[in-house]
Amino acid sequence: MIFMAKKTKSQEAFQAGQQAEAKIAKANAKLSGKGAKKYLPKAKVYSGKYGAQEDGKEGAYTAKGTILLYPITTEKAIAMIEFSNQLTFVVSANSTKPQIKREVEALFKVKVGRINTKITPKGKKHAYIKLKEGKADDIASQLKIV
Repeated sequence: MIFMAKKTKSQEAFQAGQQAEAKIAKANAKLSGKGAKKYLPKAKVYSGKYGAQEDGKEGAYTAKGTILLYPITTEKAIAMIEFSNQLTFVVSANSTKPQIKREVEALFKVKVGRINTKITPKGKKHAYIKLKEGKADDIASQLKIV
């Protein structure tokens, strides 16, 4: 009688991932030619306290005040406030640029020019908010940064 070792959950997950990658590679191999659309896996769906949101899509349900978490108060961030009229905040990881813009405009009664975001290696999302109308110095004094 031969005894087979039972697979662990991590081994099963790894094998399922390999099978999925093989299916995608097979589907991509069938498609060829210039401008052919490649098969990609479905977008991730995040579900949380305020409902489900598909990755990269707008329309998630968010409670007021859950987008902007806290301002960044490093020396570089203070210099950006003074010289380039730009604020820096840590924002929730699943927030989008339009959501950040609406939140800033509603909270501080200013016009936002543009927003750049980055995700740090630690997994935090930073938003660099350039103001079109209004002074970043005034907002910084409201937040007691400067």
